[in-house]
Amino acid sequence: MPNEAITLQLENGDIQIIKEDGSTQVVDAKGNVVGTQKGNQLVYTNSLVKDTLVYNTINVPYGKRFELKLSDGTNVHLNSGTSLKYPVRFIKGESRQVFLDGEAYFDVTKDARHPFLVGSNDMNVKVLGTKFNVTSYKKDAKTYTVLVEGSVAAYNKLLENEEVLLKPGNRAYFENKHLKTELVDIRKYVAWVSGELMFIDDSFGVIANKLERKYNVDIVNNYDELNDIVITATFKDENIDQVLKTFQTYKAFNYTVNNRVITITKPKNM
Repeated sequence: MPNEAITLQLENGDIQIIKEDGSTQVVDAKGNVVGTQKGNQLVYTNSLVKDTLVYNTINVPYGKRFELKLSDGTNVHLNSGTSLKYPVRFIKGESRQVFLDGEAYFDVTKDARHPFLVGSNDMNVKVLGTKFNVTSYKKDAKTYTVLVEGSVAAYNKLLENEEVLLKPGNRAYFENKHLKTELVDIRKYVAWVSGELMFIDDSFGVIANKLERKYNVDIVNNYDELNDIVITATFKDENIDQVLKTFQTYKAFNYTVNNRVITITKPKNM
């Protein structure tokens, strides 16, 4: 299982543990305070002038979410199992670039002279000021961007010069290594920001990945026929037992829980 604490890696490689019920200050190599954490949010200040890019990396484990306010005022919600590398302070004349492994919802401060770039494994997203969600878990090997408000351009890092422009309600995704766009119900893609899990015609395989991250569990599915069902459901405060019992109404299955490992098996009477 992944580390259960939210951690912050500083420019010198030091690791700082973020306690969600506490507060702490983030300092740079010279002892200057560059950010302040209180509870579930870490806020970076814009007061220090820096002429070189200095990066911090935040790691959010399974079962947790976290919020970050970058030095330009951009708000970032980080989902479970996510790592984001970002400058402590953006530099005048340079693009505002961050690097994502996982899932994040960005509300970007408008700044036409300094485009905001999100780099992930196979897709770059470029914006000026907007609200959008990027999902790029290396483990899932699926990257996509959903635009809520404003406009963004998505760039294919696998093929040179391939880009798509998104309108609100569009999703950019990969098909045979090429970027495609489609109109989607954006609620499904951003519900996690408010702590919800929303599934609309999703396969059990996709759902299992999301349950593992949200509840910090490992799901072993030994009942292949479950993968053929599609589920539409929304959960907020339910625990993992309640969620699985809801899924049993779609198709009967047995499961056992042992040390956060959930093993799903075919019903014995079938």
